[in-house]
Amino acid sequence: MRAWILSVLALTLTLGLALPMEAGPALGATAPITIHAHANEADASLNSFCVSVTQIPGEECDALVTLYNGTDGPNWLRREGWMDSYAPCSWYGVTCAGGHVVGLRLNGNQ
Repeated sequence: MRAWILSVLALTLTLGLALPMEAGPALGATAPITIHAHANEADASLNSFCVSVTQIPGEECDALVTLYNGTDGPNWLRREGWMDSYAPCSWYGVTCAGGHVVGLRLNGNQ
């Protein structure tokens, strides 16, 4: 889990989600992490997968796809729906409200 957290931090991804943290004052404490899907403005085009997504803004979809790809998503223990459907709000661990991602909970998904 610690490697996953470091990978997420390294991605500098922009959803402003509260992701579970393994380290900190209390086990399972959450801390806000901002997730940007692109390392720089020159690479600002959406992932081709996200062009077909209408549930959430393309930038939020792109951030989720970047997280999935950057943390070995195909080998997660729980990955139901991820990259299998164009409905990211139904993907395992993703919570949406009002057409936006508002939560991401992937505890123990190593």
